[in-house]
Amino acid sequence: MTLTDRYYLSRAALSGDACTMERASSALAAITQCLQDDATLANAFRRDGLLTAIDIIAGELADRADFLREMAEEEGDDV
Repeated sequence: MTLTDRYYLSRAALSGDACTMERASSALAAITQCLQDDATLANAFRRDGLLTAIDIIAGELADRADFLREMAEEEGDDV
């Protein structure tokens, strides 16, 4: 892999990471607002939906972390 290829790959990873973090932040802020509402917590359907959303967000963040970790390992960096 050339130095230019590494640069473009790193830039793509940073861009994707920033986008993922922004989306996760917005989603978690919305979930937090819902969880502050007693009516939401009393409704099992809504509660289960929020728990599923949190699980999906956590999975996406874990996948992104794995991708970045693999990239760093290929470049010989420790993460």
